[in-house]
Amino acid sequence: MKIAAVMLLILGGTVLLQAQNQDQSEQPPPTGPLLSRASSPAEWSVTIKTDASTGAAGNGASTSVAPANATNQAKPQIMVVIKDLDLIFEKTALVNGDVMESWHEGNWAVSKTNGSNWIVAPGAGNGNTFNTVDYAKADFAGFAWISLNNFSGRRMVMGKKCLIFKDKVITIDPAELEIDRGGLEAKGNVLPNNDRFKVDVEADIDDATRLPVMLIFQAPRGQATRTYSFRTPEGSLSLPPEVKQLLDKYNLYIKRMSGRIAPI
Repeated sequence: MKIAAVMLLILGGTVLLQAQNQDQSEQPPPTGPLLSRASSPAEWSVTIKTDASTGAAGNGASTSVAPANATNQAKPQIMVVIKDLDLIFEKTALVNGDVMESWHEGNWAVSKTNGSNWIVAPGAGNGNTFNTVDYAKADFAGFAWISLNNFSGRRMVMGKKCLIFKDKVITIDPAELEIDRGGLEAKGNVLPNNDRFKVDVEADIDDATRLPVMLIFQAPRGQATRTYSFRTPEGSLSLPPEVKQLLDKYNLYIKRMSGRIAPI
């Protein structure tokens, strides 16, 4: 009887373990959009931390987040974004202490750093990269690579049940990539493709809202982690008078310049 009881316990444990493994490795793929745009109005913050203990870029990104009190973590960069219909306000506290503010609408942006004069940047909506976002097309940078092909299951992340995506992708911007390729080619390296520049990346998406929770990837100075926090903004968003005045002058200038060009 004792032997039979032991065998039943072993069999029961084996069946339970198999069920757990099956639940983790054969989870059904998600349906619907994998990443949603933020509703309007919306406000969110992106905290970017770098942990130098995880090595240099190109060695593969670890998907474990280093302790918050690790001494080798650089000061975080914090970006706050407020969205109201097609108008976006973005404020970023850089790691060096500078503060950058930007207003985005359509294909232009107006920016200033540390309280300097506002500067118009026409053509700001030229496309998304891993590190920059064209707000006319998306709300979050670095997620264009996720798909059902790199879905790896579901896991709790920061108290939320998340869809987990993992892959090797290029995280440096196209202009930097061309510079790096040129440097390697100058040293005699043959680069048939860009695979050498790919690093491990993990994206964690809230299964309920389909909004980002965390993005982990290898950066030049170590593992970088972007964490996302969402909340309801207070009040509505509108352009400051000085920004509107600057844009009015800029649009008038463009209109006058275009009027000087004779039709073909």
